[in-house]
Amino acid sequence: MLAVPKWVRRIGREYLKTRGLAPVFNRERVETIWIDVGAHLGQDTLDAALKNPRLLVFAFEPNWTLARQILARAANFVVLPLAVSDTDGVAKFFINAEDGSSSLCEIDERYTWKGPGAPSDIRVTAEVLVPTIRLDTFMASAGLGTVDYLKIDAEGVDFRVIQSAGDRLRDIRKVKAEVEVSENRSYKGSASREQMIAFMTKRGFTLTATELQNQGRQQNLTFRRQP
Repeated sequence: MLAVPKWVRRIGREYLKTRGLAPVFNRERVETIWIDVGAHLGQDTLDAALKNPRLLVFAFEPNWTLARQILARAANFVVLPLAVSDTDGVAKFFINAEDGSSSLCEIDERYTWKGPGAPSDIRVTAEVLVPTIRLDTFMASAGLGTVDYLKIDAEGVDFRVIQSAGDRLRDIRKVKAEVEVSENRSYKGSASREQMIAFMTKRGFTLTATELQNQGRQQNLTFRRQP
């Protein structure tokens, strides 16, 4: 098992300090904290960080080819080349020709999205080992009390990411996660919509928005913690 938590704790002292980004961890300057799991190229969170210096985003992207493209783009956009999963350690990561489809889950190519509008090349091109970390481990190591927004786009692993928060899920105010709703799921072992909703409801969250995507094969579910 990798000593990932120790590495994370060094972010504030070394990783950011050597790049002149230490002010990120001045709590007086941070009003809002987001965690972006499966950040890709930061499409959903980087622009927000650039516009709001009081927003601090922790962006997890295990594909180094992608992660290095968004490193040091903003002082308050902290890129972590790790995968979030339900264990601290290492795991096999499947790199896809369509990089947005790369995942810790093995792809069942019989059921990948095909037809008009589909990505042109969904196939595994490489298998690599990546470090993994649980959300509760990360939150403790980074000294995070409350997370305002957790965005997950982990291609079949979203439910495991949520579960990895453990008891710290109560400290997260809003969660947006992706789930496959097609009868034949592209990612082996991915959770169902019903599983995710039941889990979140039991833990005090309300489903507030549903967004269809990929020709109805997937949904983005947004949950908010009940007051």
